[in-house]
Amino acid sequence: MRETMRSVDVTAFLSDLGSVTSVPIVTCAVAYDDPRTFTTVILVFHQSLYFGERLTHNLVCPQQLRMNGIEVNECPRFLESTGGDKSHSIYSPSDDFILPLALDGVISYFATRKPSEHEVRTCPHIVLTCDTPEWDPYSDDY
Repeated sequence: MRETMRSVDVTAFLSDLGSVTSVPIVTCAVAYDDPRTFTTVILVFHQSLYFGERLTHNLVCPQQLRMNGIEVNECPRFLESTGGDKSHSIYSPSDDFILPLALDGVISYFATRKPSEHEVRTCPHIVLTCDTPEWDPYSDDY
């Protein structure tokens, strides 16, 4: 949706994997087709890293979601004793929106796709990460 004109160098957790330089920081949007309501919602992510075609799926930082007041319930349903609608989900209290998570082995995920221009203009938007303050994953505040 929008470039911030900022970039960052990204280094893997193993030095053998190398690094990627000048990764753009962007505001992006993905389409989520809600299987419960049969509607499409546009999920907006501010301060995201854009890897282009090098990455075929989206990675979301739970702490960035939480810093925006989003509840991240990452415990899989089969390990949770209480259950409920918000079990194993991402929940936006301000929108009263529940995004259920699925499992692929031990990886929690939700399916998204590239939205059409028409969908970006007409579908409801849920903002999942903050535009400000500038995200610094190494901040002493955490």
